[in-house]
Amino acid sequence: MIVTSSDVKFVVDTDRCCGCKVCVRRCIEDVWHWDPEKNCAVPKYPDECVLCYQCEMDCKNNCIEVIPQVVIKSDPLLNKPQYE
Repeated sequence: MIVTSSDVKFVVDTDRCCGCKVCVRRCIEDVWHWDPEKNCAVPKYPDECVLCYQCEMDCKNNCIEVIPQVVIKSDPLLNKPQYE
């Protein structure tokens, strides 16, 4: 299953989800919810994701992938603060 918002794309391997619901409990923004019909966790509010990657890191079967869709528009190395 693939869910895309303007800032992030979630890829969930529903066949590998074991139903532990760790991603649902670990999400600080309440993005993930349990879907009893699909018998797996789904990103119900993908626009609320803050890209902390906690769901991806804590998934026991590595079935969640969080992919940012926003590209950094400036190079942080070129935008160094000017010191006088």
